[in-house]
Amino acid sequence: MIVKHTIQFDENSQAQAAQIDVKNDIDIALQSLGIAMPARVLVLVGGASGMGETTNTRLETFFREVVISAAKELNLVLITGGTDAGIMAMLGRAHSVLNCSAQLIGVAAAGTVSWPGRAPLSEDACNLEPNHPAFILVPGQAWGDEARWLAEIASRIADRLPSLTLLVNGGEIALKDVQLSLAQKRAVLALKGSGRKADEFAAALSGDQLSPSIMEAVATQRVALLNLQADARENLKILKSYFSIG
Repeated sequence: MIVKHTIQFDENSQAQAAQIDVKNDIDIALQSLGIAMPARVLVLVGGASGMGETTNTRLETFFREVVISAAKELNLVLITGGTDAGIMAMLGRAHSVLNCSAQLIGVAAAGTVSWPGRAPLSEDACNLEPNHPAFILVPGQAWGDEARWLAEIASRIADRLPSLTLLVNGGEIALKDVQLSLAQKRAVLALKGSGRKADEFAAALSGDQLSPSIMEAVATQRVALLNLQADARENLKILKSYFSIG
């Protein structure tokens, strides 16, 4: 069964959410939210922990000049974890400020999020990000419960069209996201210079020996890099190359 929610963040910001219990409802939920399928998909995973002011500023610019530019040009569907924190909030703001028409979906475990009119179900619940126009709420009470659903939803939307996962910073849940993307045969770009897991992947790709989970992911030859300090045009060129068809 699908439960629909209309979320009124403020007088200028409204979103639609579809809450589902089983994977058989994914396609119906996407249709109910008006998500175009099939479509090329960019999945954003990671966080913003431990970033300094300079890195945050660079990252805000990266989202505007690289991610949103690619989404506009290629009409990508953007998928995030949907919460009002870290890189998800950064992307939501960039999407709004630049009036991006590309579809932006948040996928979150229902027990981990709250919104106006819906009280938190746990002490560490996080608000949904108000610039995401659409959400799919999936079963779960803990952070990371959404990971398998997010990976599956991205693949359902893309079908046979290209899809890509972008890792920014990130911890253990983001590593799980990467592993699930690779299991779906989805390539991963790690943003070097953004910290934590993304920089671990950068080090591993440069020849360093890291944890078995990092090395196993690198061994798939589906993990590559963008560089936060590189020119936006170069990063954009690399990102767009993953969405070529034919």
